[in-house]
Amino acid sequence: MKYDIGLIRMFLLKREWIIGAERDNFTDYYPSKSFKFSGAYKVSLPKNENAFDIDKYLYNIISILSELYNIPKDDLSYIFLNNVTIMSFGIIDENTKEGLISFNRFRLFADKLKQLLLDTASFVINKNNINYRTPEEANDYLKLCKFMPSQKGSYIAKIQLPAVNKLIEKNIIEQSDIIADDVNIRLFDILDFVNNNIFINDRMQNIEQLLSVNKEILNYNVLKDIEEMYEQTSLSNVNISFLAVNYSKKIYNHDINDIKKTNLSTIVKEIQMQLEDSIDVVVRGKIIQLHSEDPSGDKNVIHVHGVFDFNLVTVIVKLDNDKYIKAIEAHKSGNSVTISGLAKRSRQQLRMVDLLRFVIH
Repeated sequence: MKYDIGLIRMFLLKREWIIGAERDNFTDYYPSKSFKFSGAYKVSLPKNENAFDIDKYLYNIISILSELYNIPKDDLSYIFLNNVTIMSFGIIDENTKEGLISFNRFRLFADKLKQLLLDTASFVINKNNINYRTPEEANDYLKLCKFMPSQKGSYIAKIQLPAVNKLIEKNIIEQSDIIADDVNIRLFDILDFVNNNIFINDRMQNIEQLLSVNKEILNYNVLKDIEEMYEQTSLSNVNISFLAVNYSKKIYNHDINDIKKTNLSTIVKEIQMQLEDSIDVVVRGKIIQLHSEDPSGDKNVIHVHGVFDFNLVTVIVKLDNDKYIKAIEAHKSGNSVTISGLAKRSRQQLRMVDLLRFVIH
C-alpha cells in the first residue's frame, strides 16, 4: 500500500487550500476560508515519498480530511491509492434500512445502472442526443467499472469508476483527449438536471425551454435509463455522490412520488420526439415481415432486417401497391433487397419516412 502524495496535494488544491511555507522536508497547506477556523490550521505534506513510515503519516492526514469533509475514510484512502472516481448510490426506504436489499431488486438495479453507464459513455463519445450505436470505447469504459463493498445504514451501492483512462485520443475531430472522467462528470450533470428540474417539485416546468437550454447535456437513452431505474426498482429516496481527487459532488433525491416519475416520463417522450432527426440510410437485407391493411391500396408495410452503421437493425418501410407486390415475391424467393432514403430511429428500429430507392437482388 502506497499513497500518492501528488493526489493528496491535488485534492487540497482543487478544494482551494493555499500553499504556505516550504520547509526542508515538508510543504504546508492552509485551508480555504470557508472552514472559518478560529486559529492557524495547516496540513503538512512530506516532500520525500520514500520517507520513513510515510504511509502511516499520510493515513493520519487522510483521517483529518475525512473528518473535515465528512467523507468515509476508506473512500478517501481508495482514491489516493488508485486515482479513480467512486460513485455512491444510497437507496433509502423501509426495505433497506438494515443495509440489505433483495436479490431481485439488486439485479434490476445493477442491470439498469450498467445500461446507464454504457449509454452515458456512448453519449460522450458519439455526441449524439440519441445513441444510434454503442462504440467499442464505451464498452471499454464499462469494463473498468466495478462494484465495491456496500456501506451500512441504508443500502449504499458503491461503484468504482475509471477516471484517468484515455477513451479517445486527440485527433482531427477531437480537439482534446476524451478520458473516463468526462463520462463520470456528464453522468452527474444529467442526474443533477433530473433532480433540479424534474424532481424538485410536482409541477412540470416548461418542457420546450428546458430542452432548449440544456440540449448539450441531454441524451434520450440516458434519460430513459434513469426513468426505468427509478420506476422498475421502486426508488423514492436516493442519495448520490461522486468522489474524485479533483471534486466531490452530491445529489439528494427525496420524496420521488408517482407525479414526479410521470413528469420524467413526459420529458423522456418529448425529448425523443424533438431529437429524433431524420438520417440518411442505405440498408441491404432480407424482408422478415409483411403487413397490408389494403392489398389494393398503399397501406402496405414491410420489415427489412439488415446492417446499418455496423449494427443489425430492422427498418420499417411503407410501400405503394406495385412495390409491395414485388416485396411479396422477394420474401417468397428469399431474395435480398436494398432500401435507401431518410429514416427516423427509435431505440430498436429505423422507420423510413422518405423512401428513395427500393431494389430487389
